[in-house]
Amino acid sequence: MGPDPVSVCWWDDAQSLAFVNGTVEMRSADASPTTGNLPVCGRLTSTQQYPPGYFEARLRPGSGWDAFWVINMGPDCSPIISGFEADILEIMPDVSPAASGWNNMIWSGYGNCNQQNQNSPLNLDPNQWYTFGFDYSTERGATYYLNGQPTWTHQDVAGATFPVQIIISGGSYTRGGKVIDGKNPPFAVDWVRYYQDEGPSRRVVGGSPR
Repeated sequence: MGPDPVSVCWWDDAQSLAFVNGTVEMRSADASPTTGNLPVCGRLTSTQQYPPGYFEARLRPGSGWDAFWVINMGPDCSPIISGFEADILEIMPDVSPAASGWNNMIWSGYGNCNQQNQNSPLNLDPNQWYTFGFDYSTERGATYYLNGQPTWTHQDVAGATFPVQIIISGGSYTRGGKVIDGKNPPFAVDWVRYYQDEGPSRRVVGGSPR
C-alpha cells in the first residue's frame, strides 16, 4: 500500500480488488487524505519471477490506466537483453494513441538512457473480453499477441535469459491535476497463465504454446 512511484494513484489492493462472478475487478476508490489525495488503484503481482516462456491473460479493459506487463528492468544504459519492461497491454485514456490500448517495450533503465517504443492502436472495446499473450524466447525474441494473432515483434530480445515478474494493474489515476476515472467500467481479470519455454523446437500457434 502506498503511492505509485510516479504519484498518479495510491496502491491499495484491499480497497481496489473485488471478486465478481469468478473474476477479479479493480474497482477504484476516490481520493482522500488517507490516500495522499490520490485516487486508489490496485494490482496483482506474481510472488516469483518466471524464465522465458509464454505469458497469457484474459482481460476486460476498463476506463483507467490498465496494464498487463512483465518486468525485470536492467540498469541505466544497459542493452535490452539485460532487462526490459514489456507492456503486453497498456491503456491510458488521456494519452493518444494509448487510449484504445497499445503494446509497449521499455529498456535501458528508467534514467537518462531510457528507451521505449510502441505498437498502436489496438482499438480495444472496454465492454469486451480479450486474450493477451507474450512469447518471450531466447531464440525468437519477443512477440505480442491479441486473441491468438501476433500484433508486434521485438526480435532484439533474442539472447535474453533473465526471468521476469508478472504484474496486472489498473484503476483511476491523476495527471496534471485531472483525475481519470477507472471505475466505469473497472478493469477485470479472468485468468493468467504461464508456459515455460521449451527451446527452439517449440512453436506458438494461435497464441498458445504447442
